[in-house]
Amino acid sequence: MNNQSIKTLAVSSLLFIAIPTLAQTTTPSTAGQYPINTTQTYPQGVSVTPSDSMASLKASETPNTKAMNRRRERRSRRQANTTSSTTDQNSRMSSGGAINTYDAGTTSMTKPAGKSITDFAASSPTHRTLINALQSADLAEPLRGAGAYTLFAPTDQAFAELPAEVRKNLLEGRNRESLKRLLSYHVASGIMDKAELMRQIKAGNGKARLQTLAGSTLTAQLDGNGQLTLTDDTGNTSSVIGSGQQQANGYVFSIGKVLLLNGIDKTFR
Repeated sequence: MNNQSIKTLAVSSLLFIAIPTLAQTTTPSTAGQYPINTTQTYPQGVSVTPSDSMASLKASETPNTKAMNRRRERRSRRQANTTSSTTDQNSRMSSGGAINTYDAGTTSMTKPAGKSITDFAASSPTHRTLINALQSADLAEPLRGAGAYTLFAPTDQAFAELPAEVRKNLLEGRNRESLKRLLSYHVASGIMDKAELMRQIKAGNGKARLQTLAGSTLTAQLDGNGQLTLTDDTGNTSSVIGSGQQQANGYVFSIGKVLLLNGIDKTFR
């Protein structure tokens, strides 16, 4: 064998050894691509291959991974609910929706939080006779519910100044209808704070006629000293004490005298 043959045989042997090795390390996994790492390691020790589906990945989750995913899902739901609630509230506010407000002088309102008219009377140390009278006349519950009322609330001293015959029989069961009519005469339709009363007095050239639930009216005006007063059917005048207090379903003013309808005192026996 000559030298040329020996060289040719040596080169062939080297190629025979090298080609398989080269094929194992450089053969494309798909057309036009070079090999990739066929095993990838994910967080929490989960190892998958590129051919694994999402279902197989979920099936291989460890207990810790499942717990983490559940926490993430709950957190995402809470964030979505918070965003939805905030968006809804902003929408209502931007469209003029009112929360916990009332309209003076109207008979409709969005009920604000707080005590009702009845709750006010029950908790006031100067209106004990009034709350007893409201209960006896079956008006305590109606004035605790939703509504739009302005109550002119006589104090205990005001009830004490009633004629003796009326005062003595005021809470008697046989006089329930008369008591109900008397108390209804102290409740005006609509919500009116002091500013609204003053507006109506000005609009009425010094007098405002207030429609009551008894069907008769009261006359609101200012006396010579600028004091707000109410005049009833009999011409009896009572001063309004203070600026009044807003309640959940209306407005309450304390007054110094019980307001009387014509002939109401004769019905208490």
